[in-house]
Amino acid sequence: MATIGGNMICLIDCRVDNVLSNNYLELNLWGKPCFAYVIDSVISARVFSDIIIITESKRIINYCQNMYPKICIFSTIQRNLLQEDYFCISGRAPLISAKTIKKAFRKFSNKTIISSRSEAIVDFNREDISNYTGVEERTFNAFIISKGGMKQHSDVMLYNVPSIEAVVINSNNDFELALVLKRKQNNRLILDNAIKNEINKKNKTFSEISKQKSVCLIGHSQIAQWKLQSIFGYEVRNCGISGISSFEYNKYLLETKKLKCDDDICIVMHGTNDIVLDYTLDKIVTSIENTIEYIRNESPKSVIFFLSCMHVNGRLDRNNAKIDELNRQLKKHLKNVVKWIDTCFMDNQFGLLDEKYTLDGLHLNELGYDVLRERLEFEMRKMNL
Repeated sequence: MATIGGNMICLIDCRVDNVLSNNYLELNLWGKPCFAYVIDSVISARVFSDIIIITESKRIINYCQNMYPKICIFSTIQRNLLQEDYFCISGRAPLISAKTIKKAFRKFSNKTIISSRSEAIVDFNREDISNYTGVEERTFNAFIISKGGMKQHSDVMLYNVPSIEAVVINSNNDFELALVLKRKQNNRLILDNAIKNEINKKNKTFSEISKQKSVCLIGHSQIAQWKLQSIFGYEVRNCGISGISSFEYNKYLLETKKLKCDDDICIVMHGTNDIVLDYTLDKIVTSIENTIEYIRNESPKSVIFFLSCMHVNGRLDRNNAKIDELNRQLKKHLKNVVKWIDTCFMDNQFGLLDEKYTLDGLHLNELGYDVLRERLEFEMRKMNL
């Protein structure tokens, strides 16, 4: 057996289910068979004493012997394995991450843990069936964590899997959904590399110290894509990075002291890329507070303008209600240390980012940046800057 770490065995169930319309285990999912993603996540979690693949498929056996030579392969789940605490995961759950496996593992005590996902509850007694009354947790066959020797799972706890990971391929529709979601996960890896590349290209900008009156722009793509050379007589140093969250900005630029802050004014915008990640609003607020604290420590005399998180228009990846709540919390925590600029002046009559200011419901066009610049210059004039 392959000893990885921890004190629990992991059984990866790669047995072919003949009831299904297809052998989804062996289908190619963006370059790898479905089950290989599961094995990679289990290995990366590094919480199991042993990893065992359960399969009778000669193709799966051949693949695993070549790609994972140190992992044992059994044709059936042997009874003695079930006498130990075990984590059994389906080979048809290719979106489950190492992070989720690790978190579920740490939740385990004496209760059986079964994977669950949130599903809408619809009240068909109501006249409008488009409305639903909320969500409930429903089990699905991604994984189960059980106490060794347990014959019945009477004491059960549900573990809610993040929505982007909560797919087990039991049908053609599931496979097509997995293709879309796996592509989204892969795009995140591509974005991470793009962020690091853009940081490398801007190394000189981060360390520049202007001899003239200057403004430092800090934030994500709405800042990075702003082609602004000067504002209100101040030279502009654009230190924004497209696609970056405040967490990554802190990690790559602030914790490493890569960003020099000696400017008269700092204009900061963070939040819209934070809310699409798996963080609570409290953690997002703390992360952005850390950014402001860094600027204040590096340049105590700088005036800090904070642009509230802009509303979006017609975007599936971001939610204006969540943006509103984040802005409320940020304003509460930052109001005494920054000059808060509410970006609602960019909205239309419905409280959405106005179509005439945006390229895609999120990023600004030239007119949008002109309006933003005018508002900032108005605020600078009020402060006699």
